[in-house]
Amino acid sequence: MDLEYVKLSAEELNYVYQFGRVATSVHIGDDATIVAANESMLGIWGKDRAVIGKPLEAALPELKGQPFLGLFRRAWLEGETITGTATPSELNVGGITGTYFFDFEYRPVKNENGKIIAVINCAIDVTERVHKANLMDHLEETRSNLEKVQRLNQQLEETRNELAELNLELEERVEQRLNELSESESRFRSMADGTELLISVADEHGKTIYYNKKWSELTGREPARLMREGWNDLIHPEDLAGLTENENRYKRNFERFSNEFRIRQENGDYQWVHCHNSPRFRADGSFAGYTVSCLDITERKFEEIRKNKFIDIISHELRTPLTSINAYVQVLKRKLSDAEDLNIAATLEKVQYQIKRMGEMINSFLNLSRLESDKPVLNRTGFDLGELITETVGDMRAFHSLHHFTVRINGAVRVHGDREKLRGVLWSLLNNAAKYSPYNSSIEVSCNAEKNRAVLQIEDEGSGIQTSHLKKIFKKFFRSEQNPTISGFGIGLYLCDEIVRMHNGEIWAENREQAGSRFTFTIPLKPGENEA
Repeated sequence: MDLEYVKLSAEELNYVYQFGRVATSVHIGDDATIVAANESMLGIWGKDRAVIGKPLEAALPELKGQPFLGLFRRAWLEGETITGTATPSELNVGGITGTYFFDFEYRPVKNENGKIIAVINCAIDVTERVHKANLMDHLEETRSNLEKVQRLNQQLEETRNELAELNLELEERVEQRLNELSESESRFRSMADGTELLISVADEHGKTIYYNKKWSELTGREPARLMREGWNDLIHPEDLAGLTENENRYKRNFERFSNEFRIRQENGDYQWVHCHNSPRFRADGSFAGYTVSCLDITERKFEEIRKNKFIDIISHELRTPLTSINAYVQVLKRKLSDAEDLNIAATLEKVQYQIKRMGEMINSFLNLSRLESDKPVLNRTGFDLGELITETVGDMRAFHSLHHFTVRINGAVRVHGDREKLRGVLWSLLNNAAKYSPYNSSIEVSCNAEKNRAVLQIEDEGSGIQTSHLKKIFKKFFRSEQNPTISGFGIGLYLCDEIVRMHNGEIWAENREQAGSRFTFTIPLKPGENEA
């Protein structure tokens, strides 16, 4: 054959190259500019011949962020042949972006001098092969799962047979346990009916499911009526609100608690009882209800009432002459202030000081006695807290004339509480401020309404409180060693805390940035007034 006729021109070779089934393209430069691409490659790209002469990223912008641009650059700059198998690629074909898989090769082509003159890209679309392989894997996984299900069904059938046997055994045990519980309940009822205590049992929903005979004897109601109506209507009206509030607070957390209240007997008289409420729990730890046992404490309460009356009489009898003596001494001091005999005035000063000390000790004694009895019932009325402050500070000036008391009250502050007990709180805080502050120092009292509460603050210029004592000072009988020469029993602030808490309020102490301390307490405002 004459080779002259076999030779093909470059144009003819390029034409023949276009019909190759293997997708092939030729690129130059580190931006992989396309200099040639056959029809197979253009089909893969979803492009026409307009991409010839463009950098690869400009021709296929969807390749940005994929590894191929970097691989082309490495093949061009480093002369390394790079291959990939079933490599995923995101391409936009016909306006739709999808994932395709390719076996590819980027092969650098060098001239006779070893210089890289082009990179040939050959790619085979293996998307269908990858999908088939994935499908086969999925089918194999499905077959494996079916085998597992069959094995589980077999195990389930075996378990059913075992459960049937266990269920039969459990029924026998339950029947035996019920018989034992029936005997146990019978013994419990027999013991409960034979005691002097009032015993009842409530379920987890708060419904009482048992009353012993003592309840019927006290209330005159048969067990069936007690189960149906209960006995809340027999509680003294003054005790009912506090009792309900106390129960709700503890029952929310299934806690043990006690309370004391009056309950009306069948003859109409009221009997004081102390009720102890104990939570019950099942074997699995779930809450089962409460067991309540109540003890008659009427006689003890009457003794406390008699004692409190005696204390009130003593208080009145002791305070009245002390107040009169103190007033007379003040009058004499004023009259003798210009007298030549200064010893008389100094003596009267000492007498007045001792009277004040005696008054403080009497108050401490009375407060200590009250601690031995139960918390008193609040005698709530509506009143202006600012008026009470002004009144109490006026009285305090007579006892601590060497201190400067100032009052700042922001409008009317109406509260609903026990006026006398809150007066005692004010007196105790003001008295402490004076005792722990130097003479001629200032004591400032402020009061205002904030949202739904009254906020009262007392600030002094004393020595302040040790940081470690700020919370301890409200504990019963706590005495700071910071001022050992100042008298007291360590019960005044404890009583203040108790009274404020009885009013659903809070009390705390803090040191001022400058010298001195600040005591603050809050109590709710009277509903419907002082709205902020």
